[in-house]
Amino acid sequence: MEQRDGGYIMGMQPLRPTRALALALVLPLTLILPTACGGADDADHEHAHTAPRGGLLVELAEHEAHAELLFDAETGAVTMYLLGAHAENPLRSAQEAIDLQIDELGDSGGPLTLPLLPVASDLTGESPGDTSRFEAAAPALAGAESFAGRIGLVQLRGASYADVAFSWPLVDDHGHDHAEGDGHDH
Repeated sequence: MEQRDGGYIMGMQPLRPTRALALALVLPLTLILPTACGGADDADHEHAHTAPRGGLLVELAEHEAHAELLFDAETGAVTMYLLGAHAENPLRSAQEAIDLQIDELGDSGGPLTLPLLPVASDLTGESPGDTSRFEAAAPALAGAESFAGRIGLVQLRGASYADVAFSWPLVDDHGHDHAEGDGHDH
């Protein structure tokens, strides 16, 4: 249906009333509904990200990068995964080591500096110098029920993050911890 002087553009059909109504209702909603992470209304709402492996998720910088810490209380092994803004995708680093500074080690004190070394993965194609996974064994942490410290310098995509505090298990602002699989959600 081509009509030049009747208001149609060459080869275009007029909008059906139901489509026009649907567009009129939906389009304004896209302008007022909040968007996820980083949208215009981000400051007006709270949201949280989940650690993909069930570890402790530490925000290195707001909406930029995360570190997930996994701790094996039996052996004292610590593994850190570097993750993106939404804690879903790995971020690779060229670092030779990332220091984990343990300031408080339960009742037995501290401090302890633990260099986490890069780990290769055939599955992801990661190698030392291009990896998102760092780990170390720390016999001093074996059997520890709690510790607190800081993640040293982390370099990702031209940005640097340093001295980011954490505590294991995570103690929230109303006085109780959140261990893996505790069934408690806020």
